Amino acid sequence: MMETSNLESVAERYRQRGYQIDFEPDARALPKEAKALQPDFLASKGDEHIIVEVKHPRNLLAYPALTRLAETIRRIPGWRLDVIVLEEPKPAQHLAPLSIDNAKRRMDAADRVANETADYGAALLLLWTAAEGVLRDKLKKHTGNTPTSTSRLPKLAYSLGLINAEDFPIAEWMTRIRNDVVHGQSQSVVSRADYDRAHDFVLRLLIAEHEPELLAS
Repeated sequence: MMETSNLESVAERYRQRGYQIDFEPDARALPKEAKALQPDFLASKGDEHIIVEVKHPRNLLAYPALTRLAETIRRIPGWRLDVIVLEEPKPAQHLAPLSIDNAKRRMDAADRVANETADYGAALLLLWTAAEGVLRDKLKKHTGNTPTSTSRLPKLAYSLGLINAEDFPIAEWMTRIRNDVVHGQSQSVVSRADYDRAHDFVLRLLIAEHEPELLAS
């Protein structure tokens, strides 16, 4: 269950834009496409209704169809589904870098979502958590610290020569998709080809950072 403080924080963003918040909307008032949901809250303003689901990246595997459902509900006049993905807490400086086993588990989870549900947007978010972990570790080793903004990671990594000119636009595109979901904006369509391209990029990151461990595994 999502923490109340997190829900209140997200709900406040909608209140500031003039929406009324209902944390326990009547299922009978929801579109039939959304009746199976138990949304975190409903935001309403006039004839506009937004079903809001708030998730951590690690929880997306349990909700593989949310991005497809969001597209379905957007076609209903006056309704949309926002999937708000919260940022994971920033790691403390003393924590160990992302291990190769954890990175591989995250990629495996992303592959399961992609292969079993074809929900490539949700799979890409899981894939990005592995890429971000590796990039932050590389920057930490190179500079002694890491930027607080996810959006800055690709540009800084490229400027320091930690990713090449081929991979830089892929990393930037992945952060845009991730930020669209985190901030509740309209989600871009992610195809299988897009996902495979991102997967190959993350694999290259892992090979460059952990090649001896990968060869031994």
